[in-house]
Amino acid sequence: MNKRSTRQARVPGIITRLLAAVDRRAFRSDDARAADRGWQVSRPRRFTRRYRDPRWDLVAQCPICAGEGLIGARTCPMCDGNGRVWTDPHGDEHERAS
Repeated sequence: MNKRSTRQARVPGIITRLLAAVDRRAFRSDDARAADRGWQVSRPRRFTRRYRDPRWDLVAQCPICAGEGLIGARTCPMCDGNGRVWTDPHGDEHERAS
């Protein structure tokens, strides 16, 4: 292999590392803020992030009104009419979701 083909073979690797460094720097503060809040951060592809608060796993549809917020013409007493409840991560108890 001559010097020119060796150099050409290294260029994609250099560009990939450079783009990865720019990606990390561009999202550094957002990723740090998400980590401080306990959020999940995923990187589906370069220069793209998805931030997710795992507390959403605790929100469920109200089992009494099936998420409608009403039972007939009355507001559901369990969810106060919003159709959502907080689930207990250690059991089946439900609380009103604000």
